[in-house]
Amino acid sequence: MFTTTIADTTSLVRLLRQALRQIKPCLPENFDAEDDFKEDWGIDSQDLVKYVAHIEQHFMITVPDEDLKQIVSIQAVLNYLFSKTEGADA
Repeated sequence: MFTTTIADTTSLVRLLRQALRQIKPCLPENFDAEDDFKEDWGIDSQDLVKYVAHIEQHFMITVPDEDLKQIVSIQAVLNYLFSKTEGADA
């Protein structure tokens, strides 16, 4: 399912930051994983849709529209990805 090993959280955070910086180049290289996309970095709904599309492509998942409200920070994305893969190997 994943093209990235989710066990390596540091690499995953780096990848998620890079993807967001492709959409919003003014972001610093190493911002806090807890920073709120909208409140801290001014990510609007259009940017968020682009970011989620990247996540969907990279991780070969579908993020339903009703789940978009959960995608508010890098940490929230990590939590979301982990929740979607729990039990996938069982």
